Amino acid sequence: MIPTSLHEGLALRLARPWSLALALGLLHLGLLQDVMTPVGRGLLLAHLGAVLVWQPLVSGARQLRPVELVLGLAAAAAAGWWMSWGLALVWMLLLAGMLGGKLFRHARPRERVPYWLALGYLVLAMLGLTLPQLLPGHSAPRELLAEVAAWTGLPLLGLMLLTGRARQEPRGPQALDFVGSLVIMLVLAGLMLGAVALMYIDDRGYVEALLRSLMAMVVGLLVLGWAWNPRQDFGGLGLAVSRHLLGGAQPFERWLEAVADSALREDAPATLVERACQHMLLWPSLRAVRWQVSAPVQQQGLAGDVTAARHWQPLSQGTLRLELGTRQALGPSQLWQLDLMLRVLAEFHRAAVQAQRLQSMAYVRAVHETGARVTHEVKNLLQSLDTLCFAIGEVNEADAARSQQLDALIRRQLPQISERLHVALARIREPAAPAAVPEPAAGWWNALQERYARDDLVFSLQETPDGALETARLATTLFDAVADNLLRNVADKRAAAAHTTVQVSVCLSVEEGACQLSVEDDGAAIPAERALNLMGMPLPSASGFGVGLYQCAQLAQNAGYRLTLAENREGCVRFELNPASALGSG
Repeated sequence: MIPTSLHEGLALRLARPWSLALALGLLHLGLLQDVMTPVGRGLLLAHLGAVLVWQPLVSGARQLRPVELVLGLAAAAAAGWWMSWGLALVWMLLLAGMLGGKLFRHARPRERVPYWLALGYLVLAMLGLTLPQLLPGHSAPRELLAEVAAWTGLPLLGLMLLTGRARQEPRGPQALDFVGSLVIMLVLAGLMLGAVALMYIDDRGYVEALLRSLMAMVVGLLVLGWAWNPRQDFGGLGLAVSRHLLGGAQPFERWLEAVADSALREDAPATLVERACQHMLLWPSLRAVRWQVSAPVQQQGLAGDVTAARHWQPLSQGTLRLELGTRQALGPSQLWQLDLMLRVLAEFHRAAVQAQRLQSMAYVRAVHETGARVTHEVKNLLQSLDTLCFAIGEVNEADAARSQQLDALIRRQLPQISERLHVALARIREPAAPAAVPEPAAGWWNALQERYARDDLVFSLQETPDGALETARLATTLFDAVADNLLRNVADKRAAAAHTTVQVSVCLSVEEGACQLSVEDDGAAIPAERALNLMGMPLPSASGFGVGLYQCAQLAQNAGYRLTLAENREGCVRFELNPASALGSG
């Protein structure tokens, strides 16, 4: 058994670039021996093993199965049996591409020197030893070129050993730069094919044709490098290729411009998300998009044709969740791009929510300042009324200059008015949110019907089981605020629809002691953009500041209820006040 320290030292010894120098040395000896001879084929097989040590195909922790070992040995035997100069040239071209992929991975110039030397040796060996063997006898170059390639290769390999430094490589598979490998392979293939083509077209010698092809390749690379990054006002080919790879041939840039434009024009976060999902349908593979926002108000919507989608891919980021419907399953590249779009949209949505909160805070502050001034005036008025009521209450019957009936009415009402004024003054001096104290539901329901008896409303009661209203309890402060606000809004709608009769129904549902209130009318529907933000922010209207529903929704949330727009269409607009636990279980 090999000790651990000896094993690690051996691994470091055979690490790059020593294992690469060993592999290239075996390749050099095989080329000098002739790859068609048994000795040359054996040296090339040994070279192949050294290359596998330098760049393993499988992880060292993986144990190969017998079938895989047999297939590997069969492939090596086939390569040795059918080895030729053409196969050797193709292998050296692939090896040069692997070196190019390794070359572009190192950031330090010192670490690149061994790979530059190895690549230079391969180019010299291909052009001086391998390619001439494939040319006809009358076109083959002089022996001088082969001698130069044979004797120059050994110093290059020696320089690799001198400039290389043993260092611990990171564990795991070593990735190659595919683009760098492809560029090196294409350049070398173009150089060799250009030289061969010039030999037969212009009837020139190998060396002269090779030099001409090399000059043409250099000029072409210089022009391509300038066009890639011209360093002027326009970006060049590099920017165009980068944008194409980022967009994946999809309208990502147009979508981003549309979302940015919507973010500048739209104030509502939900409207921004809805517009962005509609613009997503410009992608050829998308058919429908479902979106859902969980904060600050839970909202959802749909864009596109659901029936045309066969596959659904969920994506989520923060409070935003999307479900993408496509005809075919999305690939990894498309999923990455769509996830990037979702992240961008989530940032826009977060910014819109923050702007809405700042706007709401500024609006509430203005209302608070106005209310503070009005409260001060009302407080003075209430104090005056309290004093007046006290004086009238102290008047003797002999001094009263009014009829007995009026005097009895005043004496009966003044104590109640005085009590309410004291309560109002106490609330103004110490403002606090009213507590949602449960009280009997039957009394509240009867009082609501008496209060709106003259307003032509339809009241209905649903009890499960029968008689549940007598034992049920509800937060009268909350239900009063919601019912008064909704019925006041319905009265405004009736006044606006002067030529149309608007029927209104108020329903109280009692199920197992839990009370639910719904107010429904058959008037015009609320506009979609306004309905999306009806409970989430103040929406000023022609008849008020638009804080009523917003405050009712906040009051319901604090009391454990939720006020929602359950249905919104022409002929049926219904608001519902339900316990939050009932909505969550449903």
